[in-house]
Amino acid sequence: MIKEKGFRGVFTIDALPKQMRKFENGVINFDISTGPGTHWVCYYNDPKYEFVEYFDSFGEYEYEGIKFKEGDFPKNIVKYLKTSKKEIRYNSSFLQQPTSVKCGLFCMKYISERNKGKSPVEVLYSFTQEPSSYNENLVLNK
Repeated sequence: MIKEKGFRGVFTIDALPKQMRKFENGVINFDISTGPGTHWVCYYNDPKYEFVEYFDSFGEYEYEGIKFKEGDFPKNIVKYLKTSKKEIRYNSSFLQQPTSVKCGLFCMKYISERNKGKSPVEVLYSFTQEPSSYNENLVLNK
């Protein structure tokens, strides 16, 4: 990931940078730095767009008490994304199987495909719009 264009890093919600750059992307864990790690999401800030992208492979879904839908994610992430001074756009597509632990791989795939010049919609529609083994294999490059 370090070689990905604009990649700023991998962060926990309590260790996010202060200010977003004009062009950057990164991966964020819902947990704090001393925690075991829970769920990975990513963001993509492209100066060509008037919004910052927030990607979550669970889209709008609730699993084991964690709500994965617009507005129901950690406030630290919202605060950081707002430093872009842009609207935040969320994906609602539920792409990852509920018992899968590949959320970080989905994030890496999203960033990689965006850096190849695909639009946010093109990346999302490269997946089936429901959890499937196809999506799981796609992030593994199978």
